[in-house]
Amino acid sequence: MAGWNLKKGNAKIICFNNEIFWNRIEDFLSKKTTMKNLYKITLIRSLININSEFISMENNIFNELTYEFSKIIWNFKSESSMINSTIYNGVSYEAKQDKIIEQIKNVYKLDQKSKFEDLNETVRWNYIEKTKSVIKTNVIGAIFSDFNEEIYSFNLKNDELFLNEEYAKFFRDNKSILLQLLYYREIEFIKISEKDNKNIVEYYGNEIYFYGLEKNYYELINTMIKNIK
Repeated sequence: MAGWNLKKGNAKIICFNNEIFWNRIEDFLSKKTTMKNLYKITLIRSLININSEFISMENNIFNELTYEFSKIIWNFKSESSMINSTIYNGVSYEAKQDKIIEQIKNVYKLDQKSKFEDLNETVRWNYIEKTKSVIKTNVIGAIFSDFNEEIYSFNLKNDELFLNEEYAKFFRDNKSILLQLLYYREIEFIKISEKDNKNIVEYYGNEIYFYGLEKNYYELINTMIKNIK
């Protein structure tokens, strides 16, 4: 079964070392990993953001993960002029999550620039519940496969996700550099999905000014990881 279609999975128990973790990250951020939208990058960023020393394989973090994912995607939509696209067979479509956000804003008559943090409890709960269907359908199973079935255990029917403690420690120890690498991979995707360079420069600011839109961020990612390994 294709990874994106998996409904549950148990994390493999292997003997991890630093090189294995960085190899997984390098593969995930490379061109060979299918990324049709920003969902995968956002889910990994969410895992890193909510991670703490108290996380163990006994802690179900599904709800915390969904909350963080919902927040990041909502604020990206509100803070930029870009469409969160899904690219399929070379054609760019508006992503399902973008449609959900637009629907919520229209139903509740919200300002287009409204922040996730400003939503009232009813609106926020409604939005998060709709977001669950997105990450269950297109994201959690796919990332499980991308990371060689090691990163977490999950059961979508029961709203359960348990982050592998070894990955949790790796994410905590390398949080800053991992978020920077995800940022560069996001830019590479946006360069394909967004047709108006002005919108990219406006949102990404200093990074784009420093390196330029023509910069190969894949090469930058590889160089940074090789210097760490």
